[in-house]
Amino acid sequence: MEQKQKKRRLFGWFFAVYTFLWIGAAAAGLWLLWGFLEQYDRNSPDMIAKNTAAEIESGSYTLLLQSEELVPDRFFTAEQKEEWLTGYLTGKRISSREVPGEENCYQLSADGEDFAQITLEPDGAKNRYGMQPYRVTKVATSLETVPEIIIHAPEDAIVEVNGVPLTAEDQTGEKITEQAYAGMPEEYVLPAEVTYRLETLAMVPEVSARMEGGSCSVVQQDTVFTVTAEADDTLRKEMETAAVEASHLYARFITQDASRRDLTPYLLGGTEFYDKLAGFYNGWYIDHDSYEFGETTVENFRMYSQDHLSCDVQFVYQVRRGSKIHEFPSAYTLYFIHTKDGWKISSIAVR
Repeated sequence: MEQKQKKRRLFGWFFAVYTFLWIGAAAAGLWLLWGFLEQYDRNSPDMIAKNTAAEIESGSYTLLLQSEELVPDRFFTAEQKEEWLTGYLTGKRISSREVPGEENCYQLSADGEDFAQITLEPDGAKNRYGMQPYRVTKVATSLETVPEIIIHAPEDAIVEVNGVPLTAEDQTGEKITEQAYAGMPEEYVLPAEVTYRLETLAMVPEVSARMEGGSCSVVQQDTVFTVTAEADDTLRKEMETAAVEASHLYARFITQDASRRDLTPYLLGGTEFYDKLAGFYNGWYIDHDSYEFGETTVENFRMYSQDHLSCDVQFVYQVRRGSKIHEFPSAYTLYFIHTKDGWKISSIAVR
């Protein structure tokens, strides 16, 4: 009896030890298998690509922002580029696939549309499982960008793109002079419009401009921006009086009610317009007893530079002869230039 009990105890101990060792071996095996799978998940190029796609789909763009196309530049901060990226990828299914013929190179797609490519390279020695670790060493995005934008602006205007002032290096070298100022004496510089060209931008930027003595407006058509400047209120008030006086004198000069000498103080000497007035014949004009000006409007104070501006003047010029009244709707554009003697008219165009 005692011998049987002893055998049972020995068997129980043996079974317990066997069970313990079996559980231990199983646990060790599972631990090794878990480690192997974890390493595979961490180091396999296929899994790295899949995990990268999952991270991007979850809204983590840290890896993509390492792409050369998304590095902050003169005109776009990291935050702006991430916002651009977020707008493109949010809500889309991100997937990866191996690029045929390219070792460890994977294409990333958003709802089936390719947008980035990643390249993996070995990272150090093999691990204890005999697996070669890999890491992403290159990221290239192929998101749609703006090939170029063109900006036309007065040469004196300070043009900014996303708050960054442009420089002469951004100009194409093309200058278009305002022909209304042609024929001035050589010592005066003609106002010009310059063209800026910026290439390969992440998105269409905000373009603004400013000019001393004026306020600028920007008109956009696709990726072409045109900057124009208008005189500010102070300069408008200063020029309005001179514009009315000069245009009325010019009308009176044509009807022989004012002399060229009366008009001369408003004009810049030595211009083609000034010289033409000397030979202007107005003897054909009808005899009359008096004249009168209707309501006069002055508008469109456009600045071509800090020293050049034009304005449009309109009025009805009434000429009386006895009881008969002749009305002449008059519309002029006056081109002013700022000189050491103040603002002078370089030319007057009839509209």
